Amino acid sequence: MRADFWGECAPFPKLRLAMQQHQELLAEMTMAELRSAMEQQAAAVGLKFVADLSNTILDEVEEEPGAMPLLQHLLRELWKRRHGRWLLLEEYKVVGGIRKAIAQTAEEWRKHSGLEQAFYLVHQGRAIGGCRSAPPGRSRQPE
Repeated sequence: MRADFWGECAPFPKLRLAMQQHQELLAEMTMAELRSAMEQQAAAVGLKFVADLSNTILDEVEEEPGAMPLLQHLLRELWKRRHGRWLLLEEYKVVGGIRKAIAQTAEEWRKHSGLEQAFYLVHQGRAIGGCRSAPPGRSRQPE
């Protein structure tokens, strides 16, 4: 389990005890381990990276501390855009590489989910004092 989730487990005594008794500290993966993990996972589902795509990805990951979640997202986006059994450099460029892939996905989701209007309405409600916070699980009600 990632360290940033440990605090969420602390209120549960049995879970907390189990975690304390069975913890293991893992270092970040080396570039060789990342390459192996990427290529083995692709091979497991019959996919291949075109020449230099693995190197391009790893060169960019090397500059990002704690980049595993970004790498996971990028690889998922490449999988969605696969061409037969190939992951292509062109698609890597389309999704924006490590640094832009998640931002592009978030922007697409925001545009297609109608959240612009929802954010606008919430902002307007707060600006005129027409909304108040509700307890979790309850909707906001006009004052």
